[in-house]
Amino acid sequence: MTSNSSWYTSSVTGTAGDIDWMQTTATTMAGTGYYNRVLSSDEIIQLYERPGPPPQPDPEAVRRRELQKKEDDEASEQAKRLLLEYLDEKNRKNFAEEKPLEVESGIHSGVKYHIPHYGGRIKAWKRDKIVSELCLQVRAPEWIPHEDRLLAKLLYLRSDEATALRTANHFNIKENLLEGLS
Repeated sequence: MTSNSSWYTSSVTGTAGDIDWMQTTATTMAGTGYYNRVLSSDEIIQLYERPGPPPQPDPEAVRRRELQKKEDDEASEQAKRLLLEYLDEKNRKNFAEEKPLEVESGIHSGVKYHIPHYGGRIKAWKRDKIVSELCLQVRAPEWIPHEDRLLAKLLYLRSDEATALRTANHFNIKENLLEGLS
């Protein structure tokens, strides 16, 4: 038997008006449960009647959701324009193709950080091998566009790499990027 499913078998039959009804046994993953309550004819009719029209959403709530979506879309567009101002040609192409943004390390020779387009760990690459993974969280009291999150990580690594490395959680460490930081 599958979970979250009920299988019904007849155990008692009878008639309520013109409607035949059955008292049922329900079998589920948890076992068998017997429903000993006899359904009234009104309850049986309700089982077969179509429900009324779905409840209508509150027009004010719909208007607020639409307004919020419009504001979020405008914020995303503005964040995207700002992010593109800070990207070189290669990273603009990467962004358009939803590939990781690349930031050259100013501290570690030959290390490049790849900031994933949609969240996840930043990967530190050295000569075509991942030497570490970093988890840098951008916290905000409310929703901010993902382009703003990308820009925050990009600027943090570019402007204060040492602090970013000390702040980040490090995973799959093959080369200690904290070594030599003051």
